[in-house]
Amino acid sequence: MKTISSTQAQKSFGELVTSAIKEPVSITKHAKEIFVIVPSHEYHEMKQAYEKLAKKILRSKKRIASSYIGSAKGLFGSIEEVDRFISEERALWR
Repeated sequence: MKTISSTQAQKSFGELVTSAIKEPVSITKHAKEIFVIVPSHEYHEMKQAYEKLAKKILRSKKRIASSYIGSAKGLFGSIEEVDRFISEERALWR
């Protein structure tokens, strides 16, 4: 990946665009990367891949939570038992 300073990017924007079509270009300011310029189609591909992965992770989290809640059913026979359990747990933390 090509790297240029933000000052150089400002001075030669046309060259920056031409370079970014061929490969991503890293733009730095005070020796720290602040931007990476990529062609539009690559950005949209990355965004689509990210969204697909995020949905997959969310489905997994929901599945795990549902499984956990399902396994907790039947632990308490009444509201009083829940209250007692909570009180006992609070006492342990004091």
